[in-house]
Amino acid sequence: MMDNTIHILGMGAIGSLISSQLKRQPVKAINIVRREISAKLEFTPYQQTKPTHIKLNTCLTQQLELNSVQTLLVPLKAFQVKTAIETMLPYLTPEAVIVLMHNGLGCREQIKDILLDTHTIVSATTTHGAFKPSDNELIHTGLGETRLGLLVNNQEQENLAKLYLNPFLSGFSPCHWDPEIERKLWLKLAINACINPITAYFQIKNGLVCETQHQKLIDAICQEVVHVANCKGVQFDKQELIKTVIKVAQATAENFSSMNRDVFYKRQTEINYINGYIVALANQYQIDVPANQMMLEWIKN
Repeated sequence: MMDNTIHILGMGAIGSLISSQLKRQPVKAINIVRREISAKLEFTPYQQTKPTHIKLNTCLTQQLELNSVQTLLVPLKAFQVKTAIETMLPYLTPEAVIVLMHNGLGCREQIKDILLDTHTIVSATTTHGAFKPSDNELIHTGLGETRLGLLVNNQEQENLAKLYLNPFLSGFSPCHWDPEIERKLWLKLAINACINPITAYFQIKNGLVCETQHQKLIDAICQEVVHVANCKGVQFDKQELIKTVIKVAQATAENFSSMNRDVFYKRQTEINYINGYIVALANQYQIDVPANQMMLEWIKN
């Protein structure tokens, strides 16, 4: 029997934003948390200054019933995904649909071997912006769209995923099923590979990436991404890629990238899943990617 409940791992910025939007829909969204945390938030909608008070539905992991989670959204940091999925295994139904929503690539490869063949892994990317200054505050910083799709061609799993995710697709608008999701993920990877490490290393806002002194580095990173992506069967034009990076940097000019904040607060970053992922694939294909290697060393050192 289909369950009209969407479970969301954590109460990070995007996870909380999704839950806040789904509250207006005929669907129950539950944020799964590891510790007791207030579900009351001061939520500031996009381009508004006065917050409203909302209360999200939360549930401790250990309070879940076994085999009860049918649809699971995973909007976590990339390095948190594998451990989180392993923790959730007893609570997933045999045909659960799991949506990965994080920066970078590589998590799907890490978790596919620990899941049942009947579980469906959906990849997602969003351009919405959200920020949590504290546990009890949520600010919607940018409107965007969300795209979902399967990285493997399986019509049965696609039909099941669309059925289970219909409340999410209609409730977190605009949200689309995308048959070319792999290309969208690689496009976001390329953007993050440029903006995130540069802003993190120099501790600058996104807009300053567009300054002249960074152009050669962006050119080199994009050239390497094009080469590696091509080996994976994903085609890009370098100049169009560079234009997209600059466009995103300009559109988010006053924002700090997530990696910038992680470095600033001395937290673990997602560099291994962004530039590190490009370096790892390049090593497999015996390709030199010195610009991405340098970004990896900048942030890891």
